[in-house]
Amino acid sequence: LASEALSVLLLLTGLVTVVDGDTLDLNGRRIRLHGVDAFERDQICGSGASAWPCGRIAAQTLERRLDGRSVTCEPLDTDRYGRTVARCRTGGEDVAAFLVDRGLAVAYRRYSDDYVAAEDHARAAGIGVWRDPAFTSPEDWRIAR
Repeated sequence: LASEALSVLLLLTGLVTVVDGDTLDLNGRRIRLHGVDAFERDQICGSGASAWPCGRIAAQTLERRLDGRSVTCEPLDTDRYGRTVARCRTGGEDVAAFLVDRGLAVAYRRYSDDYVAAEDHARAAGIGVWRDPAFTSPEDWRIAR
């Protein structure tokens, strides 16, 4: 019971600002969504006539989803940039799963398998980046830059 009470005290709740597709700002604290990697704000997916700003759309979609809604985040770790890595929910919905399920982020398998099923769903449905699965992963895109 004491550990349950402690975990409740560690929850972070409030309105957030979207920094990018997988990073939120909650009262000045940077929150990195656990287990997912969203496309970077300047990243373009597809090529030629089918090119689209997947990173900008990921961030905008998240902004629309969270606008005016309270978000509760459960801190799990701190990343190398000092951000709190957390599992976040709004209205009972897992924020990271929302993005992956729409093909706007990928499961970050190096850190977690939590969102593999959501990614499989998006891939099977051909949603988001899975319309043309020859995209560059967010991680590979960052490395190339």
